[in-house]
Amino acid sequence: MLPHTTYPPVVTSAIQFALKTPPQGSIESPQLRIPPGYSDVQIDMVYFLPHLSRADAKQINGLSDTVIDGQNFQQWSRHRPADQWRPDIDNIETHLLYCHSLSRRGVEQEMSYSLKISGRHYESLRSHLFPGDGLEAIAFALCGRNRTDDGQILTVHKLVLIPHDQCERTPESVTWRTVALAAILDDVRRGGFALVKFHSHPTGYEQFSRMDDISDAECFAAISSWLDDDEPHGSAVMLPDGRIFGRVSENLWEAFSVISVAGDELLFWHSTPDEPVDRSEQLEAQIQLFGSGTVSRLRRLTVGVVGCSGTGSFVIELLARLGIGAMVLVDSDKIEGRNLNRIVNSRRDDIGDYKVDVLKREVESFGLATVVEAVARNLYDWESVIEISRCDVVFGCMDTAEGRHILNKIGTYYVIPYFDLGVHLAADGAGGIDEASGVVHYLQPGGSTLLCRKAYTLNQVQIEGLYRTDPEQYKERSSEGTSMV
Repeated sequence: MLPHTTYPPVVTSAIQFALKTPPQGSIESPQLRIPPGYSDVQIDMVYFLPHLSRADAKQINGLSDTVIDGQNFQQWSRHRPADQWRPDIDNIETHLLYCHSLSRRGVEQEMSYSLKISGRHYESLRSHLFPGDGLEAIAFALCGRNRTDDGQILTVHKLVLIPHDQCERTPESVTWRTVALAAILDDVRRGGFALVKFHSHPTGYEQFSRMDDISDAECFAAISSWLDDDEPHGSAVMLPDGRIFGRVSENLWEAFSVISVAGDELLFWHSTPDEPVDRSEQLEAQIQLFGSGTVSRLRRLTVGVVGCSGTGSFVIELLARLGIGAMVLVDSDKIEGRNLNRIVNSRRDDIGDYKVDVLKREVESFGLATVVEAVARNLYDWESVIEISRCDVVFGCMDTAEGRHILNKIGTYYVIPYFDLGVHLAADGAGGIDEASGVVHYLQPGGSTLLCRKAYTLNQVQIEGLYRTDPEQYKERSSEGTSMV
């Protein structure tokens, strides 16, 4: 006997994505086999009649035929290790949700989720979650969703700190009034945010506890029901030393691949250990100077460089030779003869080629396995913004106020630490040099900006915008005595 059960809408919509599935509510709907002893005994698999196929004709892994009551069902291996079935929590609904998550992996590609936090939000969280009394505390974060080809990057935009006196707190648990969550969820729905729950483990317990599992199951079931969406949300724990680990409500629970903080220090906590460093002679000097741990961490970074001329080409060269894992190079200009004395590794044969393509070629020739994405577009193009938004760190090597202003905004919005570099030469054109200087700004998301540091003025930004979008009006403004710097 194969009892019929109906998928909740959240599950049905995901299963049907890229699949040819029959109408819901008939014998052809996805079905479960309820074992004797349920719920102490876990539910396993999911079954289909008629059989599933992908709309694009690609293979679906994990399918096999099985005969039940004389009918040839298609069995989809959607099961979990036995020790992951929780009789006091799991049931038909959670198994369907589990099947839904695995099904997305079967018809799409493996998803990856990460969490980015600004330095100011991190310090606020740490102060609130560890007030000094040794008791757990709780907070929520409203996060933007930066959707990538293989998952989402959640970026903390707003914190909601649940007052300590509105909670019941012990060293190993914290409960709070659900009325606080209702107000938060209205904001989440209106803004399309992801919701991440943060709480502390004052005891230093370095994994989610059994009580955490129960609390999260109840909390995020309520959140999904309230929001009526199929989006992942998150739960994270902060330890006394400031480390954070977390998970998203996908595939029941899946660890954040990385949690990062862009503050006075750049902090990265990965869900998997750093891979052993290739101790080839090319990186031996770095390992001796910085240690294998630092070199391993650099191998996991994706660094963006915007502006690939004189300053940018040196930055790219040095980052690559440090063993950075991946780089995104953004510049829409092509190499000219006058660039050859300034762009590292450029040759006369490169004249007319895009700067990013030339530098990509050279970095790859180093043999250090750095993956390079060359974006031969202006920073104002949306494709450039998308590629930069996925970086862990960005370096700006531009000489325009408008470009620096935009990159500063991108760094703030996508919670990316931004290093702004520039060189200034004042010469009379006849061999006399009045000034040769350089400057480096480190800009934290949500902190001081290049504008407030008076690196440029809004008037300069506006005029340079006119130069790009309305050359005629730019000429008029320039003739009035206002010029680009």
